Amino acid sequence: MAKLIFTSRYLRDVPAPRIEHYVRYIGTREGVEKMAGGRDNLPATKNQKQYIEEMVRKIPEARELLEYMDFSEHPTMGNASELISCALERYVDFSGSMENYVDYIANRPRVERVGEHGLFTDAGKPVMLRQVQKEAAEHKGVIWTHVISLKREDAARLGYDRAEQWMALLRSKRAMLCKHMKIDSADLRWYAAFHNEGHHPHVHLMVYSARDNDGYLTKMSIEAMRSELAHDIFRQDFANIYDKQNQARTEMKEESADVIKQLMEEMKSGMVKNMELEKMLLALSGKLSHTKGKKVYGYLKRDVKNLVDRIIDEIAEDERVDALYKEWNKWQGEIRKFYENSPEKQVPLSQCAAFKSLKNLIISEAMQISHNVRSTEWIQGEVAVREPSVFFATVRLMAGLQKIFQEEFRKENRTGRYHIDRKRRKKLTERRRAQGHRTDDHEPEQQIEG
Repeated sequence: MAKLIFTSRYLRDVPAPRIEHYVRYIGTREGVEKMAGGRDNLPATKNQKQYIEEMVRKIPEARELLEYMDFSEHPTMGNASELISCALERYVDFSGSMENYVDYIANRPRVERVGEHGLFTDAGKPVMLRQVQKEAAEHKGVIWTHVISLKREDAARLGYDRAEQWMALLRSKRAMLCKHMKIDSADLRWYAAFHNEGHHPHVHLMVYSARDNDGYLTKMSIEAMRSELAHDIFRQDFANIYDKQNQARTEMKEESADVIKQLMEEMKSGMVKNMELEKMLLALSGKLSHTKGKKVYGYLKRDVKNLVDRIIDEIAEDERVDALYKEWNKWQGEIRKFYENSPEKQVPLSQCAAFKSLKNLIISEAMQISHNVRSTEWIQGEVAVREPSVFFATVRLMAGLQKIFQEEFRKENRTGRYHIDRKRRKKLTERRRAQGHRTDDHEPEQQIEG
């Protein structure tokens, strides 16, 4: 279960009363009273279960809530009540007005007040509840509504069980909001309120641009913000993981060199013969010789790409290479579990973006193979005399793989990058132009934990 939950929704072209309800909601809604006595631990009622089933059917993303996970593990009356209350709170913007929502987050019970209400924004800027409601209700563009939630034990341990800590964090994240939501700093408007709920303290964050047509949020940007917030909130926890990762990385860097070097020596001496790998390299060499244009992975036809992928997966079949890859994945999972409910399972080496450079390395080696051996000589998978250029290409591949693994284990522990290829960037630019955005307002490379 993720330690931090970060959800994002948006409102556009909704009636002004609904906007007003939203603003009042995050500050004033009456909280559901906790049940007295020991009823919290009794099984959830039939009505509660039916309500929750209907809720997740209409709002599938509710399954990502910490409260839903608690209810799934322990379907008690108390957990059901927490889930229903939380769902009503987060998705009330679809049943009421934005003015009410702003009022709710500012004034509701258990909101930590900053003066007369719980709303806060940039340092030195006073917040007038009615003014915020009016501005939000009259806004013609998109209004994003984020919720950042922690487990009670983590909030208490890290100091995020009080408004001051959240205020300091969010005020330091103005640049993050501008970057990932594509809003100029001068036009950024944001308001937040901290709700000190029982199981999962959380903060509501409302963001929009003073310009009606500005602002754009992608799935990758949501992931990037989730990662950045997790790294700030769990800074010390990450530091401990990185200390262990540094030790393991040093050991693995040395071990990877020894493993691949040993494999290369065994191939040279004939102890290890991978005729299937050599056969596929020769086949790739033949296909590339009849390929026009750029001979890099991204420009190749699908059948040639598939052959490159099969070569990588053949290399990964070696138990020593497989062990190195599993160790690398282990440490990636340690990081992602902080902000992902279900970290991705290990994908085949050929599908791992971090090792993408191996694909073009294989293509480069295949292009250097001479064509002295006719394809018919591979019918039985063996040749009387092994073609030297094929053999040495295989050995060089192992050397290249060694360098890639060493680089991955040597990398600094920092957020990685999502790279956007030209085709996708073009589609995004065309879509944004159609929506009236500036042509130079393209999606940047996004930062995530890698």
